[in-house]
Amino acid sequence: MKDARLTELANKIYTSELFTSSTENCTLNEKQNIFLIAGGVKPVGFVSSCHKKDLGEGAYEYEADDADFVVKFLSSLGLFSRAFGDKHTTDAIISLKEEYLLQLDSKADDHRLAGKLYGYPDTAVEAFLIPNKADILEDDEQDQVLLTAGIPICFPAFKMSISHWHEELPIVQKWYNFCKLYGLV
Repeated sequence: MKDARLTELANKIYTSELFTSSTENCTLNEKQNIFLIAGGVKPVGFVSSCHKKDLGEGAYEYEADDADFVVKFLSSLGLFSRAFGDKHTTDAIISLKEEYLLQLDSKADDHRLAGKLYGYPDTAVEAFLIPNKADILEDDEQDQVLLTAGIPICFPAFKMSISHWHEELPIVQKWYNFCKLYGLV
């Protein structure tokens, strides 16, 4: 059964003009990531917001959305954020709990902590930390795993390990099913 508050939250995120992805055919991935955080499924997320600026004759470039507007929108969802970026994108690290952002701020080089706060399983984090990333699925292998599970390749996930992807995939499936339940797929 759907929660009324989460339904309202998903609708607010879905209808926002912010956080439209710059990646073709992946228009919802930033909004899905926001919803996973705002819905309490993941502790922390990284999102980007920009829009296409028409340069005429079919040419365009990406231009950052106003950082103050982005922060205000995220705050309206009950999220704490740290915004930064450049002329092409406004990025933000977001969380329902400011303490998580403070932990990231104070231990910026602690990749294990960052992985945990981003909701990644320990097996994936440990594989990512191996020199040369020798235990990480190649992009095409991970794409196949996701597609076989019925998950679009642009859905917010993490780099899965070769050794434990069977155990890691259910986490991404849980995230996907949560977004799907609330119409964000």
